[in-house]
Amino acid sequence: MAIFYIPFDQNQAEQDFGGTGQRLVTNTGRRPKWWKFNIGLLKSFEERNIRVLYRDSAENLSNAGFGTNIYITGHGEPGSTRITGNDVTDIPFLDPIDLALLLQRSGLSRMFAGSIRIVSCGSGFGEQSFAQQFSSAMGTLGYRLCNIYGYTQDIAIAEDLEHIRDQDLFANATKYSKLAGDARTETYTGTARTARRRFDQNKNPFNR
Repeated sequence: MAIFYIPFDQNQAEQDFGGTGQRLVTNTGRRPKWWKFNIGLLKSFEERNIRVLYRDSAENLSNAGFGTNIYITGHGEPGSTRITGNDVTDIPFLDPIDLALLLQRSGLSRMFAGSIRIVSCGSGFGEQSFAQQFSSAMGTLGYRLCNIYGYTQDIAIAEDLEHIRDQDLFANATKYSKLAGDARTETYTGTARTARRRFDQNKNPFNR
């Protein structure tokens, strides 16, 4: 399962991220209809595999199981120690410790053994990046089994960039792919995997 988790209330962040969620997942954050129950073949791909959640969504992170990828979605920039819900006002915002505490309050189990990926521009850039500090905070809270990733370049969801889909570079990209590049020059380098960097929360000397 993939969870696109927007760590702000919907009325604070839907202007920037709501459109993406609606286009990306028709059944945004909804549970399957009762008559579909658990008959996987009768569920859509989105219902079976994808959730888009806000901080104030009725569904929380307690159902994130083994192998789930949680994509923390927000605005950022290289060297910044916060992510925001609005690219113009920079309000609301969260620092790495606030985000870690929010995931804990949202029901994420300390036994979570999936991955948490900070899909924010430049989240993994530099020695004291947002993702590095977030990783340390998660380790301090006892989250030792999950993998934490940041990105060294600007990041966007492919669904927002239909105008570049005809480039050979993105021939294999799906609408769910994350793309990396430089937003200011509109230069795209490939899928986000090429800019992804892993951080080990267990290396923090305070996490004993």
